[in-house]
Amino acid sequence: MNAALVRLTEWITDGTPPPSAPPITVVAGVIQRDAFGIALGGIRLPEMDVPTQTQTGVGNLPGLFCGLFGRTLPLPVPVSSLYTNHGKYVSPFVQATNDLRKAGFLLDPDAEELKMLAAESDVP
Repeated sequence: MNAALVRLTEWITDGTPPPSAPPITVVAGVIQRDAFGIALGGIRLPEMDVPTQTQTGVGNLPGLFCGLFGRTLPLPVPVSSLYTNHGKYVSPFVQATNDLRKAGFLLDPDAEELKMLAAESDVP
């Protein structure tokens, strides 16, 4: 959200267009998902590229505010099978965060906070 507001301000004040990403991939009205059930395309946050949970984006009752955010579910495989040690989680998470920052979708302070949270996490 922080980066979106900054990019919108830049677009309005000096004409610099915001970064873009491909839309979420939809085929015949069905959101396409990766092996973990996370939507393909769109702006993929580090939590999507280096998942510890499945974030569906759908599934809550319509009409409720929570319906905007979907559901968070366990991965279909144990997290420990994806990341055999803490470094195998943190390293790709940091890379995904840096890539998103370079693309303009994260501000430096937000990227640093995400990397700190990953480093302090108990994954695996």
